[in-house]
Formats: sequence, structure tokens, C-alpha cells
Amino acid sequence: MPATPSQSGQDHNLSEQMAAIDRLLEEARNLTKAQEREVERLHAAGLDTRSAEGLLDAYRASVRIASERRRELETELARRTSS
Repeated sequence: MPATPSQSGQDHNLSEQMAAIDRLLEEARNLTKAQEREVERLHAAGLDTRSAEGLLDAYRASVRIASERRRELETELARRTSS
């Protein structure tokens, strides 16, 4: 069955959301890697890493949340394209 104009618009919106999530994930992963290096640098220098580790935890949480949202969008897009 062909998609209605409304369905096509919703699918396009989901695709846009997916692209935005992909950009967010890339940025969050890059920030996570950089923060991991910063924690290692501070640790090697014998400095307190608690604040840096807290920020690292926040970046990791961002990756987890964005990854879950991406899976939800993938599921919804698959559901819409199969119906």
C-alpha cells in the first residue's frame, strides 16, 4: 500500500530525527574519547580525577541515552515502512 502524504511526512521527520541523533552520537563519542584521555592524563600526573570522571560519566550516559533513542527511531521507522 503506498504511503499517504501524512505518512511520508512522518517518515521524513523520523529520518531527520535519526540524522540528528547520529550527529549527537558522533559528538558524544568524540567527547567521551577526549575525556577518557583527560582522565588518564590527570591520573598519570597524580592529580584528582573525580571531577573529570564525573564529566566522563555524563558523556557516557549521553551516548547510552542517544543510542537507545536511535534504536527506538529505527524500530518506529521499520514499523512504518513495513505497513
